[in-house]
Amino acid sequence: MNTGNNINSVSLKPENNVINNKKRKFGELDVETGNVEKSENYEKKLKICENERGLESFDIEVCLERAEKEPASLTTWEVYELLSHYRYFNYDNKISKEKALDVFIEHFTKDKSRIQEKDAQHHNAFHWAVFLESFDTWRLLRDLLDKEADSVMCSVNRYKESPWDLVFSSNNHDFMGHVLLDENNRNPQSLAIEYLINQKNVTTFKDRTEFIFKFLEFKAVAAGNKNLFVEILEECYQTWKTQVKIKNRKTFLESRGYGKGPEEKTNKLIILLDNPEVELTFGNEKAAQFLKEMREAYKIFQAQHTEDYQFGYFLRDKTFLNLLNVVLSNAPIDRVDSILKVNSLKQYSVKEVLEDPFADKIAVKTCILSIFARKDAYELLAYLEYDAKDIFKLIERHHVDLQGWSCFAKAINVFIRSVVKEREVDGKWPEVRSRLSELLYMRNDVGQEFFYDSAVSGNLGKDIATVVEGVSAYGLRDSVFYVLEGSKYRNGRSPLFMSAQQGNLSKDIGIIIETFPARKRSLLEILEEVDLDGRTVLHESANKGHLGTDVNKLIEIMEKERLLKLLAKQTKQGIRPINISASRGYLGKDIGIMIEKTPLYTEDFLRLLEDVDRNGRTILCSSAYNGHLGKDVNKLVEIMGKERLLKLLEKEDVNLRTVLYLSAYNGHLGTDVSELVEIMGKERLLKLLNTNVFDTSFSPLHASAEKGHLVKDIKAIAVKLKLSAKESFKLLSLEHNVEFDRNVMAYLSIKCPKDFPDMITTMHTTLKFSKTQIKDCLMLQINKQIVFSRLISYGEDIGESISLIQESLLSLKSVGLTSLCVEKVLNRHNNIRQTYLHAIARKLKSNEQGVGLFSDHRQFLVENEILSEEQVNQLFEKKDRKKKTAWDILTA
Repeated sequence: MNTGNNINSVSLKPENNVINNKKRKFGELDVETGNVEKSENYEKKLKICENERGLESFDIEVCLERAEKEPASLTTWEVYELLSHYRYFNYDNKISKEKALDVFIEHFTKDKSRIQEKDAQHHNAFHWAVFLESFDTWRLLRDLLDKEADSVMCSVNRYKESPWDLVFSSNNHDFMGHVLLDENNRNPQSLAIEYLINQKNVTTFKDRTEFIFKFLEFKAVAAGNKNLFVEILEECYQTWKTQVKIKNRKTFLESRGYGKGPEEKTNKLIILLDNPEVELTFGNEKAAQFLKEMREAYKIFQAQHTEDYQFGYFLRDKTFLNLLNVVLSNAPIDRVDSILKVNSLKQYSVKEVLEDPFADKIAVKTCILSIFARKDAYELLAYLEYDAKDIFKLIERHHVDLQGWSCFAKAINVFIRSVVKEREVDGKWPEVRSRLSELLYMRNDVGQEFFYDSAVSGNLGKDIATVVEGVSAYGLRDSVFYVLEGSKYRNGRSPLFMSAQQGNLSKDIGIIIETFPARKRSLLEILEEVDLDGRTVLHESANKGHLGTDVNKLIEIMEKERLLKLLAKQTKQGIRPINISASRGYLGKDIGIMIEKTPLYTEDFLRLLEDVDRNGRTILCSSAYNGHLGKDVNKLVEIMGKERLLKLLEKEDVNLRTVLYLSAYNGHLGTDVSELVEIMGKERLLKLLNTNVFDTSFSPLHASAEKGHLVKDIKAIAVKLKLSAKESFKLLSLEHNVEFDRNVMAYLSIKCPKDFPDMITTMHTTLKFSKTQIKDCLMLQINKQIVFSRLISYGEDIGESISLIQESLLSLKSVGLTSLCVEKVLNRHNNIRQTYLHAIARKLKSNEQGVGLFSDHRQFLVENEILSEEQVNQLFEKKDRKKKTAWDILTA
């Protein structure tokens, strides 16, 4: 019996027949053609496109030239124009698909907000990814937008088509398959796949992955794409023919039963293979057995392709790539690809996996870095079939991370070895030099070139030596130095600035001199460069406490006069390296190290120590301001001698501030005086303490009072200098201004009132003030106001100010001041005869609780026996020049 007749006897039940005549909805699969029904004819669309866009008149050559030279200058509209030209008018093949994709990817990865922009037909970037049939591009757009992609993929064009509609209607089944599998991988509950399942009304599948493969294979068959199945059909059929020993018969594909062509019959047969629910009626049992065997073979074919897809996605996952990283880090070279030999359908290479643009990027980066971290990185890359061009691209792509892993220098050597291996020396070195310079000038994500970033990591000398070791055999040693010489950060600093900042200047200079012995002169010029702020490498060294060590290294390669000039160099703010050393507390140590080299210990060096910067600051000014004066003078007296040091101590800056004033301002006066008394003596030191500064004529003790250190400092001074009560009283009651009688005690009440009760106790116990002297101190005035009035006037919280006065009065009582003395203090008035009670009344006038606080203060004076009741009455009844008592002011 003819095989064709057997097939013609097959009957399909209408309800199960996937070929039916019902009217299809938009987007529904056409089994006969494999296409999705579309709402408009694309010929009509093309006509609209020609009319509205005028694409044939678009100057594609100008656009291509700009895309080559200045891709960033292209607008989204121009990119869409270029893609439209490629799709509709590329008759002369001016644009390759690769070029179109490059322009597309370059443009949209620069700014992901462009993806939502549309062309004249309202196509967005996802529509064009489908037109270009590039799954790589689709995946890239999904990665860029992440969760924002759903709304863009649902956006429709002028013909009411979303990107998903175009995917479902695509005849490129490989592209469609990758998109659907990627969607399922990203979102197992994807609405797009759910829509497809509901539309096809398919229920016989284990999971969505199996549904996707069934759909793709059915789509391929329905579209007439026999390439996937003809081979297996013929193989199974020939096996069947052999088994049944049928000879001299036409093959199934040759049969033309009922006048229908072989292509249509093939399509129908494969539909049967894909639909086991279809009931079959055969006139020949052998034909039925053939179909059964074909179905079994077809299932094997499906399983193999499913495995291949799943394995391909597994290779992109970070779980596998982390395992691969372990292998690449440790395994022998000839074993690194063994991890991929686990799939019988398709063989993968490590290089393919690492270059897959959709593999996990972080895991791939770690694998690449692990390769370059190996000692045999060149041999491994060669084994993995990376050529010089590939290695250059790897370095270019991962140069920031290679610098972070301290592998960049080694990577450069790997590249140079690869170039040398591939090319002859003659005529090629200029290109290699330019490539080497290009690598060394690469900037990291903060704009730092390789040598600068290497210095930040503390590896400048080591990396220079590593690079030179790899390139010197090929005549490229000088090229490395030229890069070092020209390398600058955006503030104008060379890598040696950062080397000095990290404390590695001496070590790195030694390596550079050893590596480039003929470049000593150029190196000295680099060391003398200044940045945009006028700083040199020695300013950076001094800031980190390495000035002495680095100067010792420089004296070996630099003339003494040249080095002293570098030490005296001032920034734009007038700061010298040695002043920075003093302010940081390294002056004594650095000077001690520097004078170990006898050529530097000269009169010129001592004059450098005595000089002032443009702000008039000596090294002791910087030292005193930061609390290092006492420690530094002990070292300087050994080097400079006592007389020179005393003159240095008495110098003033441009603002007439003495060393002791700067020390007092930051709370170091008491400590520094203890150290200075041995050198200066009591009389000379007291003279400095009485020295006036500024137009307001502050003394060091005024600065101490202003910053809240007076109690601590005056104790230390009195004890160390063994001051008498008279000498201490003189310090605390100094009056320094013609216009204002600003004595130290009254100034303390303005700036630091909380120290006031402690000051009273200190005066009596430590300074041994008599009761009369304490009373006199409290009655001293500023602007004709005594201490308590100033407390009220300048205090932010009136209640707190009253409490401070009360604490002070209790302190006066505790040191034995009589009520008569206290009365004199409290009755002291200003030039309009107002006492401190008038000041309290003025402050409490607008306070709702003012009367209560005022009455409470009166009760305090009586209950604590600060004054007698009669004295209190007299105090509260005292009138000013306007004949008003404090109570009158309060209740007015």
